[in-house]
Amino acid sequence: MEIKKDRASFSGICQNTEPFRAWLGLAAVVYSNIMLNIISSFGVLYDDLVEKYDSNRAGVGWILTIRWIFTFGTGTGNCGIFLCSINSIERLFFANRGLATCLSAIGFTVGVIIHPLFTIYFLDLYGINGALLMQGAFMFQTLLGVLMFTSPERRTPRNKKGHAQRTPGVTTIGGSSIELDGTKPNRNRESPPHRTSDPVHKHDFLKNYLKEVTDFRLLKKISFVLANLHSILFWTVMIGLTTHIVGCAEHVGISRTRATELVSIAGFVNLCTAPLVAIVVNLPKVNPALVTAFGCLSGAARGFLLRVQSPI
Repeated sequence: MEIKKDRASFSGICQNTEPFRAWLGLAAVVYSNIMLNIISSFGVLYDDLVEKYDSNRAGVGWILTIRWIFTFGTGTGNCGIFLCSINSIERLFFANRGLATCLSAIGFTVGVIIHPLFTIYFLDLYGINGALLMQGAFMFQTLLGVLMFTSPERRTPRNKKGHAQRTPGVTTIGGSSIELDGTKPNRNRESPPHRTSDPVHKHDFLKNYLKEVTDFRLLKKISFVLANLHSILFWTVMIGLTTHIVGCAEHVGISRTRATELVSIAGFVNLCTAPLVAIVVNLPKVNPALVTAFGCLSGAARGFLLRVQSPI
């Protein structure tokens, strides 16, 4: 009778559907995979870069090589968000993990199709400088999620044969440890008495204190604020660069109205998509409302900087 109960409870655990936050995380993973393929649209800019710098295709190819090094070789940008995406699917999905993996792979195909079209549109509308600036705005969305990345949860230790190590006489059902006689194990039966005068316990207290100080939740909050400050700094530099571009608009072929519209569109895209990328990390501990609130605040700061530094 007890065995049938255990099997029924285990079957209910396996057939349990994923919560809404798991599918929300899958949407963020798909979007991140779409952003990964923005680098495939660089070939659309080859002819314009060759014409602008009066170089050949081999010389212009160094731009793409350096871009690959900084976005994949250094562990930032696209490389970091790719690792976050894989870890998120494994952590959030259990019964539908295969379906979630297949759906996340669709983002790569969609990115290969839409990014060249976007690049051609921005190239015709804003020129080579505007197209490169828009590509930079799209790629910057990944940094927020990377800075908020946390390590995965601890897994059950496994032996040499790959089986999970279990305590003799104890079985695990639904995350709870149960003795063979049906009672829960007493976890405090072997705990030594607490003595504050013992130097060993003082060392344990110091170790626990350092563990609390270096808690990932605290580091995640700090890194999230730094990410928004870095985003504001990034857009300050971009707006200043656009101001210089507008100052010599007759040389680069971008009017003042087009340049200001370019930065406005880039800021709007960043404001709308940054919270979605941030959700790709540890969802049970990250409040999406907090992510959206910080995204709106940083977007408002970018709008203020745009208003102050705009030459129009």
